[in-house]
Formats: sequence, C-alpha cells, structure tokens
Amino acid sequence: MNLTVRHNFISGITPLNAAEIASRLAADCPEVIIGSKYGDNLSICVMDALKSGLVCGGSEVIDMGRCLETQIFHTSSMTGYRKSIYFSSQPEPGIYLRDRCIEASEKRIQKLLSGESSENCCGNILNGNIFKGLYNKYIQSIIPKDFPQSISVSSGAGNIESLYGKGEDSIIIRLSDSGTKASVYTDSDGNISWEKLIMICCMEMFECGSNVALPFEFPWAADILASRYNKRVYRYFTSGEGYDDYSRSLAVTQRFSLDGLILSLMVLKFLSSMNMSFSEALKKIPDFYVTKKFVPESVVSINIPESFESSKGRSRILVSRSSGGVWLSAEGASMETAKEICGDVENFLLENSPDDVNIWKKVLDNK
Repeated sequence: MNLTVRHNFISGITPLNAAEIASRLAADCPEVIIGSKYGDNLSICVMDALKSGLVCGGSEVIDMGRCLETQIFHTSSMTGYRKSIYFSSQPEPGIYLRDRCIEASEKRIQKLLSGESSENCCGNILNGNIFKGLYNKYIQSIIPKDFPQSISVSSGAGNIESLYGKGEDSIIIRLSDSGTKASVYTDSDGNISWEKLIMICCMEMFECGSNVALPFEFPWAADILASRYNKRVYRYFTSGEGYDDYSRSLAVTQRFSLDGLILSLMVLKFLSSMNMSFSEALKKIPDFYVTKKFVPESVVSINIPESFESSKGRSRILVSRSSGGVWLSAEGASMETAKEICGDVENFLLENSPDDVNIWKKVLDNK
C-alpha cells in the first residue's frame, strides 16, 4: 500500500485499501468513533470500507457519518470512546487519527500499519446521529436565551447552521472545515481571529482562577497574559509525541482550544456578561502578531527544527501535507517583526542546509 504518514494523518486512502488499513488499526481501537468531513461518493465508499475493516478487527464502532470533527470530540466525552478516525476526501484523501481528541502518535500509527490484519469478526456498528443532535443541544445551551444579538454559523462541512439569539445586529462565526478552529465577524469590530478568541477565553479563565492548556504552537503571548494573573499555561504537543498527559487531559476538559464553536460561544457569553465589546477586550491582552508564508521548494526538505526562538520572536516550521514545500509561521510583538522573521527564515532555507539549531538562532539574532 502506498501510504504516507505525517503526524496523525494517513494519506493515500482509497476504497480498495481502507478496509485493510482499518483492520490493522483495530488492534489499537477496541472502541472507536468514525466520521467524514464531506459527503461525496468517495467519502461514502471509504467510510463503508473503514467500518467493514474495523468490525472485522473486533472494534465497537460509532458511525457519525458526515460531521464536524468536534462533534466526534463531544461524542468521545459522553461515551468514553478514546479513539477516533476522521476521513477527508479533499484536498488529499486520508484519515486523521486521534486519541482523547488529541493527535495520535505518528510512531504508534506506523507500528500499527506495519502489523498484521485482525479478523475477529465480532465488532459492532452504532448509529451516531443521536450524538450529533446532543452536540447541537449542548451548543445551544451555552448562549443565554436573552442574548441580544443573532448568531449565525458558517461552515464548509457539518450540519450546524442554526441561528442563536435575537436582535438585528448579527454575529457570524466562521468555522474551519473540521470545526476545530473559528473566527468571529461583527459589523462593529470586524474579523476576530482564532488566536484572539483563545486569548480572550484565557483571560476569562485566568480571572476565574484557572490555569489553561494550549497547543505547543500557540503564540507565547498567552504565557505573558497568564503571568499577569499568576497563572500558568500548560502546553501539549499536537503531534501526539511527548509526555504531556496532564496538559492533554486539561485541554479535553476545558474544550475551548479543541472546538471553535464552543470557543466562540464561550467568548460571546463572557463579553455579554461583562457588557464588553471585542475591541475593549482586546485592549486587555498583550499585542502579538502571527504571519505565515509558504515556501514551495523541495530543497527545504532537510533536517529543520520544527520551532525555535530568538531575540526577535518565535518561529515555527510546518511541513505541508499536500506538497513538498514548508509553511513558515512567525510570531512577533508587531506585524513588521513577524514578517521580518519569516523573511529571514525563508532566505536562510533557500540558501543553506543547516542541521544545527544554533545556526538558526544566529541568523535570526544577527541579521
């Protein structure tokens, strides 16, 4: 089978090999929730094959059909099913594997794929539609019934498009296709990014006396904000590697860093209770800017540190799943600084082949 594994994503999935792959994964998935991002013919065929392979491997399967990945997370919290498989037919057919809503370990996936198929033939399939309905009910319960504005949800996948609240002023929540991230648009404040929403939610948590858990790659401005309240940001690795069980458990419990819709509604509820606008809330958090740039060159597929810091700021490199290039992501106290860091790293990528992190720090610290 011509498969590629990157983090928790297995590409190269087809209706022909999906059952074989699923039967191997079943060894690690005695109870598993599966769903698909889209409802096209390819997704339907692959989903049927995945279910067949899992059942043959002895898995108890909850079939969510087409759904947001966050609806799978909610089902996991209600049922205790830790494992999940999420198929996406675009832009590259493949499946995402998670354990407790966090990316599964790439090493663990490789080991499972190299193992033998299981044919216990004693599994079972449960219809997951009821869990999607329960998720929708939970979402609607977050916003008070007397919320003064209407809220619409825009998503490229899934089935949550209802309106919440009342009033003429409309708030638009724009979800990512999987539902894990979101931005919010209002006529008065414009577009509020996912990172800004996370920061506002963190501010509320800190004011209530709680620590928070965030992905390792989230801007370090959150740690600066935490220090103002004598609180802490626990970090977890989204790649599934590392020893960060407490951070992961806290993230699953708090949910806002994993679910864009829950995050957005928590922020809106908080701002409404404080009679505060987005612009007023953003004045209370540290200034930070993140810029991203794609470098479409195969020459950069060398030994590159995934993240590093310098006196200018923090930068992260992500290898793209859909091409041979890399995404650069840089954080700085200003947009100009963030762009400058990105430019420095891009130039260095194209001109050098370093495998020493100290060299990376040198090029950033001494332009």
